[in-house]
Amino acid sequence: MRRRCTWLLEKRYIERVLKAVGDNKTRAAKLLGLDRRTLYRKLERYDKRQS
Repeated sequence: MRRRCTWLLEKRYIERVLKAVGDNKTRAAKLLGLDRRTLYRKLERYDKRQS
């Protein structure tokens, strides 16, 4: 349960940051303090979990 909550919070936060930067993944990754590739991997994981 706790892992699911953490995952959901992270996902929502990333979605908010992406919206704030106009879906610019490079800028979002910088703001989040992530490597761009890490952000892409997280987004892929979110898509797979929702399917």
